[in-house]
Amino acid sequence: MVFAGAAFVVVLMCLSYQRPRRVGICVSIDCRGCALDNIFIERLWRSLKHEDIYLRDYATVADLEAGLQRYFTFYNDERPHQSLNYYVPGKVHQAMVSLTLGKLIVSLHECSFILVG
Repeated sequence: MVFAGAAFVVVLMCLSYQRPRRVGICVSIDCRGCALDNIFIERLWRSLKHEDIYLRDYATVADLEAGLQRYFTFYNDERPHQSLNYYVPGKVHQAMVSLTLGKLIVSLHECSFILVG
């Protein structure tokens, strides 16, 4: 989860500078590898701007909200992603949830079998 309010950042920085090892807090911009922290969201914003916002030039907030809803539905359910081997994220997510639930059910079944058997 990302918290970026000024007051929170000040508290976080104070805690991390006072006792960073004990608290286990790291301010992202001060950490090694911080360039990769936002790469996914930056790519999403780039896609959104170039594939929708710049092309449609929304006149009202209501139009923008409707457009964003339409774009994110398209982005998640219709638009193939190269990083997902040209599958759509919604399908990949559903497959992962099904796989995880399947493993959970198998694990529960194995536990009950071990307990019963």
